[in-house]
Amino acid sequence: MAILASTPVPTANGWVPARDLRQNDIVFDQDGQPQKVLLVQEYTPRECFSVQLDDGLTIDGDSKLTLRLETRKYRNRVSEYQNRTSTRYRKQFRRPLVDRQLEELHGAPLTKPDGRLEYSVPNCLPVQYATRDLPVPPYVFGIWIASVTPRGRMWLRDKPLNKMRAIFRRYGFSIVTRKHKNGLILFDIRPSVRDSFLFAGHDIPKDLPVIYTDGAIEQRIELLEGLIDGGAIQKPKKGQTFVMREANYHYIRKIQGVVESLGIKTTLYTPTSHPYYLLKFSTTLLFKDEKPKKSRFTRRFVKNVVKIDAKPCVHIETPNQILVGEGYIPVC
Repeated sequence: MAILASTPVPTANGWVPARDLRQNDIVFDQDGQPQKVLLVQEYTPRECFSVQLDDGLTIDGDSKLTLRLETRKYRNRVSEYQNRTSTRYRKQFRRPLVDRQLEELHGAPLTKPDGRLEYSVPNCLPVQYATRDLPVPPYVFGIWIASVTPRGRMWLRDKPLNKMRAIFRRYGFSIVTRKHKNGLILFDIRPSVRDSFLFAGHDIPKDLPVIYTDGAIEQRIELLEGLIDGGAIQKPKKGQTFVMREANYHYIRKIQGVVESLGIKTTLYTPTSHPYYLLKFSTTLLFKDEKPKKSRFTRRFVKNVVKIDAKPCVHIETPNQILVGEGYIPVC
């Protein structure tokens, strides 16, 4: 198999184009586990194809690039399996995914007579990045970056003060509140987040530094929880769908990457009549007090496969599938 040489690939040292991968580099498989690159070869094939997924993402590669897919029958069996209460029956589910090369998908019917899409790519499991030594705990930083205004103020409105204080205290931080002349409440974080970054030898961040976007799973979950409690991401009153509105494209794309790295499918809507981007994702991962619920946002559907101009590709050999592209999509 081979993906386009320009395809971004997540590694233990950050994202790199496929053409820059080297033998023994650490990448990640469909279970989010690290694995070594065994072989990298760049070449230009005769044919290239582009897989278009239902959320707008694409994966491009040569004719032999393989996707491990769910069929409609597989999804139906999964649903039946999940609804069974007997552990004896639950352990019997062994239906495998099907491997399809892009050249096979290009000529195959992708929809059923009723109009439903046949093939879907399951989401990966959370990517197992290494634990980072951070200047400020992820939850504290999430609250700060979500709350601080260009003038350096942080307003308390609609924030869970008691919860924030309890978590901050656990990390050796505290929250100091004061009343503004307009009647609203401001708060400060002690010790200062800005000073903590400077003492650690880092610049004061204006958005999300890389050390926060590719930390350990627990660190990324805490970061998202801080962004939610800080007001950057709106927690749903009902259901499982989180929403973020943001005018800064690069900032919202970084947050989208953090969410995707946890195996959560997202959708990013570009502005039309509003001056901001809209990010939506659905998950039970961030509901600590609720039992997990089955979600339909655990896969991407194959919408179309088209032939494209031949371009330089990179053949990568690894023990398992490899995650590539913005959605951490597994290919083999």
